[in-house]
Amino acid sequence: MPVTCPNCGAAGQEAGKYCENCGFLIPEDAVDNAGAPSGAAPPPSTPDPSIGAGATMVGAQFAVVRNGHAKLDDGFTLARVGEFLVGRMDQESGNQVDVDLRQWVQPIDIQGQKQYLVHRKQCYLGLSADGRVTVRPCSGAEGDTLVRPLGQTTFTSLQNLGSVRPAGPDGSFEVQTGEQIFMGDPDAVMYYMSGDPTAQDNYLVIELINKS
Repeated sequence: MPVTCPNCGAAGQEAGKYCENCGFLIPEDAVDNAGAPSGAAPPPSTPDPSIGAGATMVGAQFAVVRNGHAKLDDGFTLARVGEFLVGRMDQESGNQVDVDLRQWVQPIDIQGQKQYLVHRKQCYLGLSADGRVTVRPCSGAEGDTLVRPLGQTTFTSLQNLGSVRPAGPDGSFEVQTGEQIFMGDPDAVMYYMSGDPTAQDNYLVIELINKS
């Protein structure tokens, strides 16, 4: 049953998924109350208590980066332990995602057809009980998801990130606070790095700004 986002009030959302309007992770047990925000849910920057009584509270906040700066009021929060699919919700193919990127990117015209340069299944972001944040590639998007490690001026694709840091047993890589993740056509990285706004609506850059 559709519910109202407890963070922004957007109607027609799905419990247990991220709000398509603001990116807030809606609790799985959320229910609507006459159209009012469902339940007494925490704000995006607050860890979700649904991980269980007595469990360690964890959270990972990602901010959208525009013009080289992280926008603290725009992005999403992983508020419970797990791994979450980041990509494009697509009703035609039935592709469901946990974080829908369409709110931050726009399709471009390619031979008369509107197409996105981010994938339906772009990557997986994970959060462990001890507060580790990870990124894991989706098949086919390994070269279109890039990370800029701390202290470096260039981005490295997930297919080559193993030369920078070790991968976990599941092929994931740990993400440190302050590191950025680029999603989209890797050729557009040069526009982002130079500050050229030409293609900024066709790709997305997020930065891990807080984890606990």
